[in-house]
Amino acid sequence: MKIKWLIIDGHNLLHKQPDLVSLMNKSQEQARTALIRLIEPIATRIASQTTVVFDGQERGSDPTLSTKQIDVLYAPAQLTADGLIERLVIQSREPQTICVVTSDRLEQQTVSSAGAQIQSAEDFLRQQNRSYGTTYSTRMRPGQKPKLGDIFPDGL
Repeated sequence: MKIKWLIIDGHNLLHKQPDLVSLMNKSQEQARTALIRLIEPIATRIASQTTVVFDGQERGSDPTLSTKQIDVLYAPAQLTADGLIERLVIQSREPQTICVVTSDRLEQQTVSSAGAQIQSAEDFLRQQNRSYGTTYSTRMRPGQKPKLGDIFPDGL
């Protein structure tokens, strides 16, 4: 089934990216911003709606981090990000069109039992990295148009 809504456990994904973890030790705000910029290209290709959920003392939506394609939410004080994600899935009319990105096994089991699809944070990041891979031969000069043979690895 086509994914309409991508829900991402923000801190879970952030902690799977070593450079963002070190940035988070300096500034949580900068690390969150870098995460949103990192996932934006792939998230917009996967689903028409994306929500990134963070634990935190802030509440509700974050207009400074949110973009046209990505809504950033903070779990309220009495709820964790996992709890908010579960509520979003359970309250959805079409949970089967939701994909939750998290590597938390218990969270995966909970949202999948509610009907949502799941993807681990590691798989999501691998998908992100593949989308930035080079398609053409490294022998091409900038601005040069590719030829059919340029998409095959050297030596074939």
